[in-house]
Amino acid sequence: MSTRNVLRKISLLYAASGLAAALLFSATASAEAEPTAAAAEKRISVSRQIKRGGRDGRLGVSVRHEFDAMQTAGARERPASSKTGSDSAVAARAADADFWFYDADVILFSDIDNDGYYHGIDLLLDADTYFDAVDVYAVAYLSLEGGPWNEYAATDDFTIFSASSDDEYVIVTELESGYPAGSYDLLIELYDAIDGAFLAE
Repeated sequence: MSTRNVLRKISLLYAASGLAAALLFSATASAEAEPTAAAAEKRISVSRQIKRGGRDGRLGVSVRHEFDAMQTAGARERPASSKTGSDSAVAARAADADFWFYDADVILFSDIDNDGYYHGIDLLLDADTYFDAVDVYAVAYLSLEGGPWNEYAATDDFTIFSASSDDEYVIVTELESGYPAGSYDLLIELYDAIDGAFLAE
């Protein structure tokens, strides 16, 4: 089953708690979807990244990612990330107060038949730190109808410079197959590029 036109309307909630910030992505879905059939197939997404200059920067080469079938039932736990290589759903894990997301923005795109349903996600993030410069990477997850988080994209390693806005990072992703139509939330996690330590979400 193709994911063409599975995402519709976006709601971005940006809630700051102390130094931490959270991002919530919601999309309303097409009624003609068959979630049971789609949930069994591998998920395929194609991403391009802009490492500098925000959305005015130059898009990198396309990278195709293949993930296990979408997990749709159970608690909102995170499966092992392809970048971390370990289960990131550790209950004792806490954010590092020296890192936070200053800003995040999502634009939906690719509504092939102009019915208000999309299958593309353009995600811009701006992470900050109290340090002068730190090498990090981010992992992005989708949750269908409040189910478990499923990784859909990860950044390359990049450097954040204190509270600068010049280090905005963009991931442009097309969900090609294996993503059932439905209401989706989006989560971003930030990790240290040297030791893989969790920093912020």
